Amino acid sequence: MATAKNEEIEILSPEVEEIIEKNIETSLVKENITEAVLSKLEQEYGGLKIKGPDDKEGYLTVSAARKDCKGVRVLISKICKAGRAKANAEAKMWVNKEKSLTGRVSKIEDPLEADEKAYEEAKEQEKALKQRQIEEIGIKRTSEMLGFGASLVDGNWVLGELSYESILVKNCDEDIYEGIRDQYKAIFDEKESARIQKEADDKAASDKLKEDQDKVIKAQEEAKKMRTEARISFLESLGMEKSKTGGSYAYAGHTVLLMDIQEQETQDWEVILAGVREGIEKAKALAKEEERVKEVFKQRLSLLKEWSSDGQYVNGSFTQGKNWGTIKQLVDLPEEEFDNLIGQNEKFIDERDKRIEAKRLKDIEDARLEGIGKSRRQILTSVECKFPGTDRQLGEATEEDWQNLYKDAKVIFDKDQKEKADQKEKERLEELGEKGRYEELIKYLKEAPIGEFRSSQYRTKVSPIRTFINNL
Repeated sequence: MATAKNEEIEILSPEVEEIIEKNIETSLVKENITEAVLSKLEQEYGGLKIKGPDDKEGYLTVSAARKDCKGVRVLISKICKAGRAKANAEAKMWVNKEKSLTGRVSKIEDPLEADEKAYEEAKEQEKALKQRQIEEIGIKRTSEMLGFGASLVDGNWVLGELSYESILVKNCDEDIYEGIRDQYKAIFDEKESARIQKEADDKAASDKLKEDQDKVIKAQEEAKKMRTEARISFLESLGMEKSKTGGSYAYAGHTVLLMDIQEQETQDWEVILAGVREGIEKAKALAKEEERVKEVFKQRLSLLKEWSSDGQYVNGSFTQGKNWGTIKQLVDLPEEEFDNLIGQNEKFIDERDKRIEAKRLKDIEDARLEGIGKSRRQILTSVECKFPGTDRQLGEATEEDWQNLYKDAKVIFDKDQKEKADQKEKERLEELGEKGRYEELIKYLKEAPIGEFRSSQYRTKVSPIRTFINNL
């Protein structure tokens, strides 16, 4: 059977390489691709550069050189591609043959390789399983040794006077290990029994000690509770109250913590209590004084008509919006001075009220006179009379003066009106002419209401008048 060898394959011999090299050179020379042509390109065009944007001549030279180089490069590529076409075809045939033959062999080789690999993996798994079982047994035995209380000292499991090598314990057969295990267990059971008994004895002693301690603690707690209750009762008798949180007792800014009530010893507690008692007594005295001031202030303020307070200062009617003084000053004012203040306040209010009433009456009188004046002015207007003074001056005139004023104005007005009417009538009659006036007179006489007269005297007098009118 043929086998693959990992050795370097010699592709071409030096002789063959020389022949191929000559064939390539010949093909290139036929197309005038020679060393001389290439050297000429390098010499003529190798250092060409455009000097700048304004170097148009340089640009044309470089462009022409590039085109020459491109022509030579394209020709070289064309010759070389044509030269290697046969070699590429031959190489492709070798590749196809390789694939065909190796494929046939792989169909035989692959199943053999898979079977070989499965066998090797199974052997490895079996070996790993045995090793894992050995390790598990070792771990179990180590755990048991530790459970018995044995210690690993210099590679030996030591428990009291008993000692075995750890390697032996780990790797010996099961029946041998059972014997070793029983020896360690016997020592462990003996020690465990002693330990359990000791624990029981220790627990009994501990329970007795705890019972005694609990009795002492209970007695101490009971005494502490009674002391705390007595202290709280005394604080409450001073007026102190428990806070909302329950952590302290307080009165007027003085606070005692519940922790101090419960924990402070008698000497320290007496110091705290003395300070609190003194503070509370002062606070109560201050509160009493504040209540007195409040009551006296309330009483005195009620006696001062039209006085008020903003909580700190007081002001009265005669202070005209300014503060008279503080509440304390009003309270501390001697009785005689306070009586004088009441008198001063009442006098001011009385005089002020009189002024207000006088002004009110004056305003009423002014309004009455103004109203009379306006009414009289309207009456004068009806007779076309203009009063030169104010409405009040016109209202102040006596009834006699007013009647005389109106009569004089009415006489003048009536006279003027009559003159105007007479003038108007004169103008109308002149406009009618004599005929018109005659016709109007006849109409007037005929339309005049004569009526009926019962007495013969007047019927006799009227009869000719009727006849005269009827004959007009």
